[in-house]
Amino acid sequence: RDSVEEGVALAGADAALEAAPDFYGVEVYFMTQSRLGVGLKRRDRRSLVIAYGLLHISSKGSAAEVEASLDPRTGIEACDLQAQGVLNLTVRRTPEGASADDGVFDLEDYIFEFDSEAIAAAFVERLATASGRR
Repeated sequence: RDSVEEGVALAGADAALEAAPDFYGVEVYFMTQSRLGVGLKRRDRRSLVIAYGLLHISSKGSAAEVEASLDPRTGIEACDLQAQGVLNLTVRRTPEGASADDGVFDLEDYIFEFDSEAIAAAFVERLATASGRR
């Protein structure tokens, strides 16, 4: 599959996710602030998958193990695509011991670097569609 148009098959990804009619997956670098406080540092490779209307963020080192699954319509607080294919994503998480119905949530920031600006733009477009913003 063409990584910009249809997503990519992810090594070790769940076959049920890849079978989803809305499947779109990409491999990205998970980034954090440099310990020196200047710039960003690549930490590891992750998979981002949109399938069955949800965004799935893989755990460190595993396309099959999911760290977070969230509904883009309610679980994304901010999505900011920057130059050079860097995406800042702020997601809502329900704190331990709380229910989603409580209306209480924590915010968690993710920074991802895509292999190209075109792949990043295509992913953000798919994410916007999944969230109902397009």
